[in-house]
Amino acid sequence: MDKIVLFLENLSLREKILFLSFLALLGIFLGFKTYEGFLKSFFDEIISLDEQELLEKREQNFILQKDKITLEKELQTQKEKLNFYENKMKIFNQNIENHLSELESLAQKYGLNVKKLQDSYKEEKDFNKYHLFLEFEGEFKSLLKLIQDLENLNYQFHCIELKTIGLKLNLKINLSLYRLR
Repeated sequence: MDKIVLFLENLSLREKILFLSFLALLGIFLGFKTYEGFLKSFFDEIISLDEQELLEKREQNFILQKDKITLEKELQTQKEKLNFYENKMKIFNQNIENHLSELESLAQKYGLNVKKLQDSYKEEKDFNKYHLFLEFEGEFKSLLKLIQDLENLNYQFHCIELKTIGLKLNLKINLSLYRLR
């Protein structure tokens, strides 16, 4: 080791540069030989895939991408349908008290008086059926707005009857409400 250090110290600047250049060229040469021997066979295996095989894989990938897009669209539509039906099912899962309070708040909103309220209950196989008989008293416009709001709430009407008693109008409504068990 001392001999190598002594040899390098005795070299002039020009000889040191030439020696380093020689070592760099030797390193590059050995690197290429290693590449030819070991790495070239490895890269040749990867690169040597047949063009037809590459085209087939590309086509398969393209088809899979199209299928993925169509499945994502279908999934989105299914989610929208599910949300729609869940919202519809919420109507059946509400308590009758919620419906009654909703009807009462609508009557108060339009300044109507609830004259009469009767209810009946019937158990079916998968659901409970409630019949409500309501009688409201008030002005014609208010009663008409109440009917429109009730239609927007998805209630099933059996009978709607308007009668005049003096200056006041009476609205008799027979509703059916269904609740899942």
